[in-house]
Amino acid sequence: AFVSRHWYPPVPAARHWEELSGAALPRPPSFNDPWVSGKPAWLRALDPLTAANVTFLEEIHRLRLRCMRAVDEMVEALVSELDSLGLSDSTFILFTSDNGYHEGVHRMGSGKTTAFEEDLRVPMMMAGPGLAAGSKVVTTTQHIDIAPTVLALA
Repeated sequence: AFVSRHWYPPVPAARHWEELSGAALPRPPSFNDPWVSGKPAWLRALDPLTAANVTFLEEIHRLRLRCMRAVDEMVEALVSELDSLGLSDSTFILFTSDNGYHEGVHRMGSGKTTAFEEDLRVPMMMAGPGLAAGSKVVTTTQHIDIAPTVLALA
C-alpha cells in the first residue's frame, strides 16, 4: 500500500521573486540539534543536516517570506479601503493561520507534524477599536474561543 506524498514549494508573486534574498533562516538552539540523546528514537535516527540541507531550507524560508509580501499588500489595501469608507474606527480585523513550520530544528527538514514548540504555535493578530497597538497576549490561548469572542465583538 504505497502512499505517494507530494510537496510543492511556495510560489511567490512574480513581483516579489527577487526580494528578501538575504533573509536568514532562524537558527534557534535546537537547529540541527547535536544533542539528541533523550529524544525519541525516530529523532535520534536522523542524521545531522548537511550544508546542502541547510541551503535548501534557507531557500524555502525565503520563498515563504516572499509569498507573505503579497499578503502584506492585501492587508494594506484592505486597511486603506476601510479608511476611505470611514469604517476603520468600527471594524475589527482578525488574522489567524495553522501552526508554523519546523525548518532545521532537531535535525528535521521542513514540516509541521511534531509536538515540538516550533510546530505548536498558531499565529493570531487582531486590530480594531479599543485594542492597543502592539499589545500582546503571552498566555496560552485556545482557538475554541475565537467564535464566541468574534460574536461578542459583533
